[in-house]
Amino acid sequence: MAAAEPALRHLVDPDDPSFSLPEDMPKAIAAFCTKTGQPVPSTAGAFTRTVLESLALKYRYVLELLESLTETKFEIVRIVGGGSQNHMLNQFAANATGRQVLAGPSEATALGNLVMQMVGTGAVASLDQARGIVAESFSPRKFEPQDGAQWQQAYQRFRALVAK
Repeated sequence: MAAAEPALRHLVDPDDPSFSLPEDMPKAIAAFCTKTGQPVPSTAGAFTRTVLESLALKYRYVLELLESLTETKFEIVRIVGGGSQNHMLNQFAANATGRQVLAGPSEATALGNLVMQMVGTGAVASLDQARGIVAESFSPRKFEPQDGAQWQQAYQRFRALVAK
C-alpha cells in the first residue's frame, strides 16, 4: 500500500513531542501536517509512507550531526535489529543519506550477547575475531541510493520542519 503512494508528499519530525505516546498516531500525524502547512495523508499507505520517509530523513539528520561532532565521514550505514527487516525503510535510508545501507542481522541483540559470551569464556581470542564470525555467518542485504535530487529537495523541507 505504501509503495503505491506518491513519494515524499508528507513529512514529519519523528522526534516532535506530539508523537510521544499519542492516543491516535494517524491523528497526531494529520495534526502535524496541518500545523506545518502540508497536505494530510488520506490512506493507511500514505501514513505508512510518511512515517518511513520521515524516519529515513531523520537518519540523515542524525548522521550529519554525528559526522560534524566526530569530524568523520561515514561511508556506509548499518541497520540491525528489527528495522533491518523492512525493505522499504532500508531503501529510503539509502536514498535519504546518499550512502549504501547494509541491513541485518535482525537478531543483533542476541548475537551481541553471544559474542560477548564467546569473548568472556575464551571461545574466541578477541572481540574482532567474534565480530568476524558474525560477519561471515550473516550476509547483510545491500541497498544503494536512488533518486538523489528528489531526496535532497525533501531533506531541505525536512530540515525546515525540524528547525521549527
